[in-house]
Amino acid sequence: YLIRCDAPVTDAELRTHLSLSLPEYMVPSAFVAVDAFRLTSNGKIDRRALPDPEIGPHTQDYVAPRTELEAALTGLFARVLGIERVGINDNFFELGGHSLLAARLANLSNRELSLSIPLGLVFQSPTVAQLAQQLGSSPTVSIERRSREQGVRMSIGQEALLAWEDAREPNAMLNLTVTLRFRGAFSQRALEQALSEILRRQESFRLRFPRKDGVRSLAIDPPEPVTLVATDLSAVPAALQRFAVEERAAPIGIDGRMVRFRFFRIATEDHALILTTHQVVCGFSSLGLAIGELRALYGAFSRGEPSPLSELPFRYLDFAEWERTWLEGPGIDLLKRARAQLEGAAPVELPLDHPRPAVILPSAFTSEFVLEGAALDTLLGLCRETGCTPFAVFLAAIGIFVRKRTGTSDVVIGAPANMRSDVPGLDAIVGRFLNLVACRVNVAGDPTVGELLARAHKAGSDAIATQLVPASLVLDTDHPLDSPMLRVLLNYVPRVAASPSPASAASPKIEVEPVSEPSLVRNELVFNAWSGATKIYCAVRGASCVYDASTVDRIASDFRAIILALRERGVRLTQLSA
Repeated sequence: YLIRCDAPVTDAELRTHLSLSLPEYMVPSAFVAVDAFRLTSNGKIDRRALPDPEIGPHTQDYVAPRTELEAALTGLFARVLGIERVGINDNFFELGGHSLLAARLANLSNRELSLSIPLGLVFQSPTVAQLAQQLGSSPTVSIERRSREQGVRMSIGQEALLAWEDAREPNAMLNLTVTLRFRGAFSQRALEQALSEILRRQESFRLRFPRKDGVRSLAIDPPEPVTLVATDLSAVPAALQRFAVEERAAPIGIDGRMVRFRFFRIATEDHALILTTHQVVCGFSSLGLAIGELRALYGAFSRGEPSPLSELPFRYLDFAEWERTWLEGPGIDLLKRARAQLEGAAPVELPLDHPRPAVILPSAFTSEFVLEGAALDTLLGLCRETGCTPFAVFLAAIGIFVRKRTGTSDVVIGAPANMRSDVPGLDAIVGRFLNLVACRVNVAGDPTVGELLARAHKAGSDAIATQLVPASLVLDTDHPLDSPMLRVLLNYVPRVAASPSPASAASPKIEVEPVSEPSLVRNELVFNAWSGATKIYCAVRGASCVYDASTVDRIASDFRAIILALRERGVRLTQLSA
């Protein structure tokens, strides 16, 4: 808010002036000119009397694209954000962008423009003009299909995950299970053909990791046709959920096949397939990709048509080989940068109820709460005011929580990161692309809420910029999931509207049904948050080997209270009511 003066000034000029003394994330996203500030009886500005800002795509002065690249990028920005027009100086995050939409932007750029946009670059250069300038000087990243004559190696992420699993008793912690429901006219032959084609084209599902003398090796099974044997549930259709839970709880022996199917006939026009795989070969995003391919293939084969999917330019193990070569060359600087971000940092040492064992066991206690109504409006309003994302708010809240519990002001918080968005072509490949990054949040001193959120936003952006470097190399350990630096984890999943598929009208309806998830953790303390249409669902999980259930409940209560206390950007940390 500013007092009107005789000399005209544009929003762009105001932003330029403020950017000289403020970090980018604290520069206002909107400006409102008033004749005078009304005061309260105490002599303070009456905030309730201030007019609401018009925050949206038109608060920035529109500047049209000047080059073909800028024109293509403004088109991608508009599609991803769901708005009509974007200027080259409009900020992606001020227009409603967040990390998942940034990943979608990167994937579209890879697929349609053959341009590699690292996710961290979107955070560092959030306007079309800045991004086009950076892309003009960025080297091209590409993966080629390699000969297998010299043998194959698993990816660094697979090695780390197998080391984590081998340190524990056999369990289903890393299982991914989904139930697919086929309603209406059904062809078992078409489904078998579709599954066979997915296993042929996506070699990750055909990988095995046999162990000899305690050492894991890699093997690739040849593609074979899938044959489904139906279990009749017509007399007990409700039993399907029980079978799904059993499948989720049954460990997959990583020495053998890494995907299994169970097929059920419930009625003449009601069939179900329970698919279970292992995260060492297929992450959550890869599972969604595989389901999308199944829909396309099953629909085509049901109609007697050939596969509508183009052949993949490379395979997962080609990525695994490229990753190692890249880390020995261009990736070295990024590895140094990631390690420098953690130089001098110490692990979080929260009070525990039980002595910490050598290996954190997966069983956990969970405490849940929901942010909705006025509480959610306040959080989202704060994000708009400060130009940050809910992820940054949650990072800051965890930092405050750790400071209150331990007195530590230098807080390292782990977060999942998806390597797909940084390399062209990975969006079509099933595999292990999940990485962990370490966000180093500074909660020292007595900053205002706005200043603290700017620190948290920068910490998250800096970490995401290095997401292509495997955590095992950053932390210099074969067991990054057990690293003391990642004892505390934030897993935030923003809401992303589904992209319409051109072929969806012609495809048969395949429903995805959730499978009940057990309360398990891979880290000591995990803060989960995922956004729905009108709510943010939060769940705190603490490993039961170190925390009692009552302690996890108190942690969740404190976390919620801190989030609710982050209401105004000008309030200082020591003034928070939480």
